[in-house]
Amino acid sequence: MIAQKEPIVFDLELLGADDNISFLFAAKHLPTGKVFKVWGDDEIGLDKVQALINNPKYVWVSFNGLRFDAPVLAAVLGGGRVGAIGKGVDGGSVLLHGPRRSDGLYSENIPCRE
Repeated sequence: MIAQKEPIVFDLELLGADDNISFLFAAKHLPTGKVFKVWGDDEIGLDKVQALINNPKYVWVSFNGLRFDAPVLAAVLGGGRVGAIGKGVDGGSVLLHGPRRSDGLYSENIPCRE
């Protein structure tokens, strides 16, 4: 029998500007539907995130995990200051989400496929 890991979908957000940046981690355990959210100033919550990540029964799924979520999460869990992380990952660019292509699709009522 092949054991299958339980999927957890997660996303991160960096909100704010300059040195006033907040970090939010949100995840959903797909088999149960349980949602887990942690703000960056919640040390107990961040310890729980670390424990979940270390648990081999889960597989972690994200949309932009390799370029954004995983490096930022590793930095936050490693004790990095969120303001410095937002400016220091991805070749030094600020990782705060600016306008996205999808924003225009919604506001202009353009179909998703071109």
